[in-house]
Amino acid sequence: MDTDIQELRECFEDASLYLYMALEGVEISSNEPLIGQKTSLLLRHEADYTPKRKHPYIGQRLENFTITNQATGEYISNHSDWVVFSVQKFLSASGDSNGTLREIVIAWCRKEPVAENS
Repeated sequence: MDTDIQELRECFEDASLYLYMALEGVEISSNEPLIGQKTSLLLRHEADYTPKRKHPYIGQRLENFTITNQATGEYISNHSDWVVFSVQKFLSASGDSNGTLREIVIAWCRKEPVAENS
């Protein structure tokens, strides 16, 4: 068990975790038994390990990704109706032996339909 926890810590070492959240629950439905049907505030999550991180920003429109070829992983993307309106950043406590993430960033989003001509 301790080995699993250590491996998890090493995996996220010095990473930034981005959580894109909605203020109201969003219905999620899947044929996957582990997901099923539920309501969630979490729209998307990402971990960024790069030295020059691209933090979420106010006005950022989230992208929808659709896989077009399962074998190659090819996909297309288009703008979603979700736009970031507030960003909160929480830094890891320095010297915390249990904390391995550099920071957690919560990007609060609201639904703003994409204009047809954009």
